[in-house]
Formats: sequence, C-alpha cells, structure tokens
Amino acid sequence: LAGWLNVIGLDILTAIKLTQTFGFIGVALALYGWTRRHFSKPGAWLAAIAYTFASFHMVNVYTRGDSLSEFYAFVFYPLILWSLEATFERRAARSILALALSFGGLFVAHNLSAFIFSVCVIPLYIVIRAAYALAARSTHSHLFSSLIACAAGLVLGLALSAWVWMPFTFEKDYAQLGEQ
Repeated sequence: LAGWLNVIGLDILTAIKLTQTFGFIGVALALYGWTRRHFSKPGAWLAAIAYTFASFHMVNVYTRGDSLSEFYAFVFYPLILWSLEATFERRAARSILALALSFGGLFVAHNLSAFIFSVCVIPLYIVIRAAYALAARSTHSHLFSSLIACAAGLVLGLALSAWVWMPFTFEKDYAQLGEQ
C-alpha cells in the first residue's frame, strides 16, 4: 500500500504514515465488527480501542518501524474469527468467500503470523464454536456441514494465497534465512 501511494505521487514518508493510519483504522473496524456480535456497541468500541492502541501495536509502529506487515496481520485476526462465525452459522457462499479472503489476506500480510494463527488459534476457535453448537442442540448434520463450510473457506484462502506461502515453505533452501 505504501509503495502504491508512493507511485501515485506521495513522498515515501507520507505514504508510510498513511499506510499506518489505514492499518489502525482497519484494526479498529475489524475488531469492532467481530465483537459487535458479542457485546453492546459501547463494549465493542471499548474492545476495538483497546485492541487498536495495545502496547504491542505502538511498539510495532512507532519503535520498531520495520514491521508494517506484522501490524497489518492484526487486521485479519478478527476478520477471520468473524467470518468463521458467519460461516459456521450460515454456511453461505458469501461467508465462505469472506473467510477465504480474510485467511488468504493474513498470509499475504505476514505469512509467519498466518502459520502461527493457523496452528494455534483457528483450530481452537473451531472447536469452541462446535462445542457451542452442540450445547445449543444443533443437529450433527448441521454441525458437519458447518465444519465442511469452514474447511472449504480455509482451503480456498490457502489456494488464493499460495503464491506467498508456497515459496516460503518449499523453496527456503534457495534463500538466505540465516538471520531468521
């Protein structure tokens, strides 16, 4: 985004500042959208503000300064959880596509964060949603179709972002990764 803003005529420093500003706005709106389903409007805004101005974000943006892609990964975490919920509940093509785009977007933004989130958070959240569905006396066929819809969205997201994560995964022997 900063590169594109620079190409259209902004100086690089202004482009980076705007990119960071868009990141803060995206983080706030994404978390508000997800938490609005669970809290009142003031509660959702409070959660969004706390998430947006968390110390980690401030260090990423204002101290480290080199981790813009990692900062943008935080936009996708609530979007993925929000779209997982929507897919679990409705199993609609729109929800599956939202899940695919948000999951693929996480890989494009910061593939290392995507690998960590994929292994640690997504399976746990799916188990929690499945347990919630069973507690609400959902039928097994409804639960199974919800799990299939979530898997379809995640697989589609992996396919859409394969151009980013496949080289990182399968061609690392051809890159210099000693510092990492």
